[in-house]
Amino acid sequence: EWLITNGLGGYASSTILGINTRKYHGLLVGALQPPGNRTVCLTKLDESIEVGDTIHQISANQFSDVIYPEGFRFLESFSVSPYPLFVYEAGQVIVSKTLFMPRGKNVVAAIYKINNQNRINAQISITPLVTCRHFHQVVNRSEGFQGFHQNQTDQNEVELTFETPSVKLIARATEGEFHTKHNWIERLFYSEE
Repeated sequence: EWLITNGLGGYASSTILGINTRKYHGLLVGALQPPGNRTVCLTKLDESIEVGDTIHQISANQFSDVIYPEGFRFLESFSVSPYPLFVYEAGQVIVSKTLFMPRGKNVVAAIYKINNQNRINAQISITPLVTCRHFHQVVNRSEGFQGFHQNQTDQNEVELTFETPSVKLIARATEGEFHTKHNWIERLFYSEE
């Protein structure tokens, strides 16, 4: 497991394999009412690399009977110092992802560098898994997100607002564009709980 903090009581934490094994794992866990009441706002980022006609999913999620996808098989290296750095290789494309939290802000930055070592076009897709829940609870699909609204402000930015708790998330990309696709990921299994 790894952990980085923002100095406000918020943090980002997960496992080297990218599988959240605890309910309190997340890429943006804010202390909205410090010090102890924390909210998981961004659970994780699921990534895939499309090389020609082949899609390589480099993320991983654990369910009660299976891990899918098994993106950790593409993981070439990991280091935690000075910030968590994941290096994946799939289809002769190397993707490095660095995670960073600025001190004093409820912000997480994921910085991607792509090295395409072949002549085939490659593209990365990043899917944020967003929630707004207490860090010891999970959201049930039948209950849904009460008071959830999404507003795409331009091709690079989207605002997500939640009424309970009152939270506004802003996701911004420096390159690329957002495409809205609502999807529930159900029955995630937290093996360390």
